Amino acid sequence: MLRTTRLLDVTLAIVLASLVAGCANVDPAATAPTSYADAHGDGLEATDSSEDAVNPGADVGASTDAGVAIDTSAGSDVGDATADAAPPPDPCLKTLKDDSWAVAVFAGQRHTCAVSVCGESFCWGHNQFGEAGDGTKTPAYSPRLSSNVEPTTMAAGFFHTCGLVAGKAWCWGANTNGQLGAATLSTPSPVAVSGGHTFDHIASTDYSVCASGSSGVYCWGWNNFYQLGQGGSTPKSSNTPLKVLFDKQVIDLTGGSGHFCALTDAGEVWCWGLSNGGQLGQPVEGFKAKAAPVLVAGLSGVVAITAGGHHTCAALKDGTAVCWGLNNYGQLGNGSQKISSKPVVVQGLSDVQSLSAALHLTCAIHGQGKLSCWGRNAEQQLGKKFSNLSTKPLAVDGVTDAVSVATGDRHVCVVRGVGSVSCWGANEVGQVGNGKAKPTKEGFESPQQVGAP
Repeated sequence: MLRTTRLLDVTLAIVLASLVAGCANVDPAATAPTSYADAHGDGLEATDSSEDAVNPGADVGASTDAGVAIDTSAGSDVGDATADAAPPPDPCLKTLKDDSWAVAVFAGQRHTCAVSVCGESFCWGHNQFGEAGDGTKTPAYSPRLSSNVEPTTMAAGFFHTCGLVAGKAWCWGANTNGQLGAATLSTPSPVAVSGGHTFDHIASTDYSVCASGSSGVYCWGWNNFYQLGQGGSTPKSSNTPLKVLFDKQVIDLTGGSGHFCALTDAGEVWCWGLSNGGQLGQPVEGFKAKAAPVLVAGLSGVVAITAGGHHTCAALKDGTAVCWGLNNYGQLGNGSQKISSKPVVVQGLSDVQSLSAALHLTCAIHGQGKLSCWGRNAEQQLGKKFSNLSTKPLAVDGVTDAVSVATGDRHVCVVRGVGSVSCWGANEVGQVGNGKAKPTKEGFESPQQVGAP
């Protein structure tokens, strides 16, 4: 889901510097599926987009013992603790303009979020569980301000959203499996993740979240396929961050549907969780999983990573990209639809600067702001109306100044060089953000401008 990479840091800093002038004079003071297969099918079809496709499990509240993972098999609502209030946002948002308001974009299954030039979080799209973070659960067809948070980076899952605020994790939306990291019921307002850890990176799978910092990698949420990295034999859920059995320094973190991967300062990629399609770089083993991180062999010179539904990709120092895992829609970009547990080279790309992958889709920013995508195209998420899929990268027409890209299950969004946001693909719940929903199977094939909040 989502995921801008470290390679964009410098670019985004330049964009922010050029856009934030409008804020300079503002006074800063002034029902549930019972298994993974039920929720996702066999991994070969698009995720159910109906309003009934809710999180597995019931709301997870307080654990029976502090810091102890809780088994949600009972399926009952427990706990109603309220987290500390987040700090108020800067009123700089009043200066935003349609063509210059965002610096980075992030996507969940059917919702999208962006960090503004002023530092606020704005979200739109599916909001049945409060994914927008604005205190409501009403449809969000255009950007809404997430209450009282100013995140530096974000991550989104199926029905939840998280962000890092001064290094601390805050989450909102569905908490059916503890994915908010707090003893609270599902909530449309941001709550602080428990534990008080300080993080640099954050990533999400469908129903789990991991974050990394100098003290290690911590994960919380659903653990049905060991995506919490505990090495245990009994899947549980935890609303408390648990330290992953991993002692390496992490510089990038990403999550797919049921797996996480971490890039270390040594340039190694380690993955854990669901391993049904080779997405961990291990031989395909059906719906099996790895309970602790395993090394992806055959990689060198990795500078950034991204994970899709059941595949993973990496950008390399030489400007190329490689992918591995499920490939039923051509999401590996190597010209075939054959599964590969070994990294294969994405065809026709050079000077890759950023990658983002989703369920059956991958996109890359390369060259001087060009954007190319490959994989599923049933909802026009490749930016073209021509075929159900593409096994090779295709340039998105009209996008030559991309600085940040995020892929949802069936839609794509980018931040352009001037700070505007464009989205296309499926829009049945407003995830394209153009002010209206388009409740048809066929999505928008051309980029739609997302207006400033």
